Amino acid sequence: IFDLTELPPELGLAVLSYLNPTDLYLASCVWRDLAMDEVLWRGLCRVSWPFCSAYQTWQTVPDFSFRILFLRLDEARLTFNSDAFEGIRYLQENQILSDNPHHLAMYFHVTPGLDPVQKRRFLES
Repeated sequence: IFDLTELPPELGLAVLSYLNPTDLYLASCVWRDLAMDEVLWRGLCRVSWPFCSAYQTWQTVPDFSFRILFLRLDEARLTFNSDAFEGIRYLQENQILSDNPHHLAMYFHVTPGLDPVQKRRFLES
């Protein structure tokens, strides 16, 4: 059995970069330092959610974490799909999506997995 921690960190990160979010979380149980790397989570965020307002402001937020952002975006999508208004409220309260019509439109347009019925319900209000 090979231990990933025996690899140089850059090679270990390269291996982990091929994992999906669920597998990366599982890998963090064994290779915590490598699997918690912000570069990996930043890439997963941008692939999974092509747009959110937080991408424009993250550098100004102390102790910002793309891993936490990923979890919150995932929670927001689940919340939105059961109640659009609660989902948008969650996104705005967590400063993930601003109350800017252009940002809302971009989020709706490019975010995969949003329930079309909930999108319509929100947009018709």
